[in-house]
Amino acid sequence: MKTKWYYSAAGLILLCLLQGSLHAQDVRADKDNGNFLESSRMQIDSVDHALIQLIGRREDIVRAIGRYKAEKHIAPLQKARFNEVLEQSIAEGKKAGLSPEFIKTLMNAIHEESLRIERDSTAY
Repeated sequence: MKTKWYYSAAGLILLCLLQGSLHAQDVRADKDNGNFLESSRMQIDSVDHALIQLIGRREDIVRAIGRYKAEKHIAPLQKARFNEVLEQSIAEGKKAGLSPEFIKTLMNAIHEESLRIERDSTAY
């Protein structure tokens, strides 16, 4: 099951990346015909939608983890694991030209939501 989620998430990420590269070509073409701003905004909306969907998929996994941890009496907060995720995310963000501060803020927000979901998952 873990492998299934991993490949589904990886596939979704790959799809988002492919769509992004196709949209980048669209942006260049639209600069020439005067629709650059409108087209760019539509592409941002599309990427934002994909990001929300991807985070939603992530939180589905978190719900399953929350139920597992509750069954095994494991605390929701695993600080070492979060630090590992944060370090990996900062490294990936750097490759994408994103600042470590932004990545920390983003991952902290996602982590807080994940902890809330894990805690709520234990109520089932």
